[in-house]
Amino acid sequence: MAKAKEKKRTSSSRSSTQRNTARKSRSGFTPEELRFFPRFLASKTGRWVIAIVVILLLLTLNALVAGRKVDIFFLLTGIELLIGILAFWVFLLYKRTSKTV
Repeated sequence: MAKAKEKKRTSSSRSSTQRNTARKSRSGFTPEELRFFPRFLASKTGRWVIAIVVILLLLTLNALVAGRKVDIFFLLTGIELLIGILAFWVFLLYKRTSKTV
């Protein structure tokens, strides 16, 4: 009688693991694809949100550095804007040359 109970327990544990693997195989997703942040960053909305957050952080940092001096705030913001424009152009040129090669 004890052997019959042991067999039932082992068979039930095997069936539960088999059910879990069956669920995973049916979903068709790997664990990396199910993670939130890679999916969020890959979407257009995620890129816009990240860009807005970065801009707000830079403006906040500029305001903290400048204090009450508005001319320093605008100078820092202008320098960051020029650096951003140059970086964007370099990125576009790099992307264009990698497509042609």
